[in-house]
Amino acid sequence: MAGRTLATLRSSYEYPDATRIFADLAADVQIMRDALSPQDLERLVGIGLAAPTFIHGSIERIGGPPEQVELWRSIDVAARLAAATGLPTDWFNDGSAACWAEILAQPLPRPTTFAYFQVGTFVGAGIVMNGALWEDPSGNAADLGSIIVAGADGAPTYAHMVASLNALDRRLTEAGMRRPRGFPQEWDWTALEPVASAWIDEAGRALATAVLSTRAMIDIEKAVIDGVIPRSILARLLERTTHYLAQIPDLVRPRPRVEPGVQASSAAATGAAQLYLYRRYFSRSWHLLVT
Repeated sequence: MAGRTLATLRSSYEYPDATRIFADLAADVQIMRDALSPQDLERLVGIGLAAPTFIHGSIERIGGPPEQVELWRSIDVAARLAAATGLPTDWFNDGSAACWAEILAQPLPRPTTFAYFQVGTFVGAGIVMNGALWEDPSGNAADLGSIIVAGADGAPTYAHMVASLNALDRRLTEAGMRRPRGFPQEWDWTALEPVASAWIDEAGRALATAVLSTRAMIDIEKAVIDGVIPRSILARLLERTTHYLAQIPDLVRPRPRVEPGVQASSAAATGAAQLYLYRRYFSRSWHLLVT
C-alpha cells in the first residue's frame, strides 16, 4: 500500500470558492490523466478526496464571504467532484487521511496506538487505536484541534485557534503584517519575525496540552506532529511542544513522546488515495457493504 506518486499539482487560494473549485480540480485531474501512459490510465480506478468535514463552519474564519457558507453547507463534495471528472470519488476527512498516510509510512514494527496532529489552516488530526484508524460516521472522530487549551490571554479556546496557520495569520494582521502568498513551505519565514516565533511558542504550548488531554482518554504511545510548514519550522514547533510537556508534572502515566511526521504537506492527499484503494480492494467491511 505504499504507492508511488506519479505527479503532483498544487494551488493556493484565500478560501475554497464553491462556484469554481470543482471545475479547477477537474482541470487538474485532466492534466494528470493526459500525462499518464496508456497502461497507467487503464489502472485508474477513482479519486480519493481529502477535505475538512464541516467546510462551511470555517469559511468566514478564513476570510470567505457569507454566501460561501451557505453554498458549502449543502454540497456533497465527493458527488460534485465525481460529476466534474467522471471518476468515482470517495471523500475522507483530511486529518484522518493524513493520519492513515502516516500509519503506512511508519517503520516496522509500526506503533499500534498514537495520536496525529497536522498543522495547516486549522489543526487536522487522527487517532490510531490497536493498529486501525479510528473513524465515526461523520469521518471526524478525532477532532483533536477542538481540545480546549489556554489562549495567549489565558482564556479557554480551541487548539485550532492557537496552533494553526489561521492563528498565525491573525497574529500577523494584528501586527500590521500580511501573510505571504503561496504555499507556507515556500514562505520567507524570517520576514515574519518576531510574530512567527511568538506563534511557534504559543502553538507548542497548545499542542502540549492537546497531547496530554488525548493521553488522558487514550493510552497513546506517542504523538506525531506534522504540517504544511517547512521542516525547520516544524522542528522548532516540536521543541516548544516538548518543552511545555516537560513542564507539566506526571500524574499516573508518563508523558507520550513527541515525534515529527514523515509525510509532511502531502499527507492528506496521499492518505486519501491510499484509503480509496484500501477500501476498494482490501477492506473486508467495504466489501460487506457493497455485496
